[in-house]
Amino acid sequence: MNKIISILALGILALSIMNIVQYLSVSEAEELKEFNSISELEIWLLTNDINNNTYIKDMYDCDDFAINLVNDAIKDSYLIYSMGSGTVWYKDTIMYDSDSDTVYWGIELIEFYNHAYCITRINDIWYMIEPQTDEITKIGIEL
Repeated sequence: MNKIISILALGILALSIMNIVQYLSVSEAEELKEFNSISELEIWLLTNDINNNTYIKDMYDCDDFAINLVNDAIKDSYLIYSMGSGTVWYKDTIMYDSDSDTVYWGIELIEFYNHAYCITRINDIWYMIEPQTDEITKIGIEL
């Protein structure tokens, strides 16, 4: 379980570092801005074609979609961030250790799901953008 958490943490750290490097590559004279409205974001996404790219497992997948959307936003002077998340599904179960001939309660991994997406803030409200479909989801108010 600790390995899974470590892998997840490293993935999120890697995406964050890539996002910082992308931001640092922008000219200091160019100021990035937030979208003024959902409509402005929707129109920008309609003119952006990242969602039309072809998904290729382990070659061009969710993190590539997210990073490319961030890069396109920066080119157009907008602030969008790439993010990653992970979900681990497990169940408590009775396990058997054949070396010690012991029965014990343990955790059995069912599924590990990791995904990259984008977020942006509009009028102090955070929105998630699924870069593969351009779906926008309100995720919360900044406190």
